[in-house]
Amino acid sequence: MIWLMNTGIKVTLAMLFVVGVGGSWLALTVPQPTKLSWLDKLALSWFLGVGYFAWLVSVSLLLFGRMYLWVWAASAVVCLIAVVRYRQVIFSAPKLGPIRWPRLRFTWSHVVTFLLLTVVVVQSAYVLAASLSSSLAWDGVFVWAIKAKAIYFDMTTHPGALLKYLSTDMVSLSNPEYPLGLPALMAWIFVWVGGIDEQAIKVIVPIFFVSLLALLSSRLMRVTTTAQALLLVALLASVPLLIGLSMTGYADVPLAALFGVAAAFGAEYLRQPTASSRDLTVVLAASMILMKNEGLILAVLLGVFLCAALLLTGTRRVTKEFVIRYLGGLLIIGGPWLLFAFGHTYKRKIFLPLTLSVLMQNKSRLPELVGYMWQLLKTFNLFGYIWPLVVIFALARLSRWKHREVIFLGLLCAAPLVVDIFIYVFSAWDPYLWHVRTSMDRLILHLLPIGVLLMGHLWGGGSDRSDQDSPLEASQA
Repeated sequence: MIWLMNTGIKVTLAMLFVVGVGGSWLALTVPQPTKLSWLDKLALSWFLGVGYFAWLVSVSLLLFGRMYLWVWAASAVVCLIAVVRYRQVIFSAPKLGPIRWPRLRFTWSHVVTFLLLTVVVVQSAYVLAASLSSSLAWDGVFVWAIKAKAIYFDMTTHPGALLKYLSTDMVSLSNPEYPLGLPALMAWIFVWVGGIDEQAIKVIVPIFFVSLLALLSSRLMRVTTTAQALLLVALLASVPLLIGLSMTGYADVPLAALFGVAAAFGAEYLRQPTASSRDLTVVLAASMILMKNEGLILAVLLGVFLCAALLLTGTRRVTKEFVIRYLGGLLIIGGPWLLFAFGHTYKRKIFLPLTLSVLMQNKSRLPELVGYMWQLLKTFNLFGYIWPLVVIFALARLSRWKHREVIFLGLLCAAPLVVDIFIYVFSAWDPYLWHVRTSMDRLILHLLPIGVLLMGHLWGGGSDRSDQDSPLEASQA
């Protein structure tokens, strides 16, 4: 019990350090966002801290060929700079006005809101508890934790272990070409607990799960009522596959979280353009590159569709400025890993050459792939009612499709499904259906937050509801 308490304290401190560094970058680099609650800032600090730690590993590998502990430790300087810059705000005495006890008003709307909020909180607590009480799944151990161990040993007892693992075929089945975003966090926990502890790292993915729910709730409340937003988030929190993968140690839930939050701020930028929503979209989208290989494809699609939506009603100057910032963000944040991976990582032959001849040769796979995806989308034990509801909302709210943020989310929801189908046409697995059956459901999982966002924007009106008081928002104020 004492060991468990000590480990829990160390893991908590490790995660708080990541949040502190992310919060410092949020304060220093992103134009001060308005209408963000403390819960929003906490979740965003987690996402930015994750991206920063993964970026440091990539830069260190590119520059030095290995990872040094001092590279991470130096991140404390970022926190110090943020504290010095905002010292007057941090250390100023709060001004307390007269205490006013709120008048309690109970309506059916408040009761429904409370019940839905309870569902979200209970589901979050369940995912965290279930994850900590179970072991890593197969890929969690042999794909992600093995990379974390290589990073840890590279920094401590076996310098060069990480580069040797990434550049040889000694453990090729563990996909050494995968990015190091999630393993970087795992290795950071190993540093704090003083050794390899596969149980301690089970806390990471549930934090992504909770952060995703928190930010989706707040973003949806700007276009729908509080009850509607919480209903949609409660549906997402109850998706069986999302709950199951949150306990495995896989990187699919972290990627889905980054994708969902990036799309949420992208849609917000289309509705009411602000510098903060624009820059958060760029940083979050670029961080997807460091989480999984699929993150690069999703980041490109997000950027393309957001630019297309801007061109619909925006000016060329605004679109050009966004393109420059978006490409710059992808290059600065994702570039070091892509450059290192291109020249150093061992690559398994998972796909055939992307040529027209291969496409024509394997075009007979397309009907089978479409049929299999259709079966997955309507399987309740995997995705609940999310995808049938997305179709119902899309057809029932046709008048909302004139808004560019709805078009953006609709394209972002549908296009990856088409890309996924064509990717499997080039699968080198024999039989290729084994490749499909072991991964397609997780590719669809990445789009779940986008489906929820799309329903919210279809359901809600065109006006911004962020200025309206809601029971939940009032409690955060």
